[in-house]
Amino acid sequence: MMAQLGITNRANFNRTIRKHEAFREAMADCGATEVASTGSRYNDAFSITFSPDPDATYFRVI
Repeated sequence: MMAQLGITNRANFNRTIRKHEAFREAMADCGATEVASTGSRYNDAFSITFSPDPDATYFRVI
């Protein structure tokens, strides 16, 4: 996500994006949680659990 936004400073990204209340609310609204990828000590990826409900709302990640 940092690369997509053009942010190279991880501390700046964490302070201005990841810890921002609007970002956290948007992540919760879409059901995304932060997870550690394989072999990583810290959260560095997002996981979305999709519902088997056919009427559920889904979104496409490009």
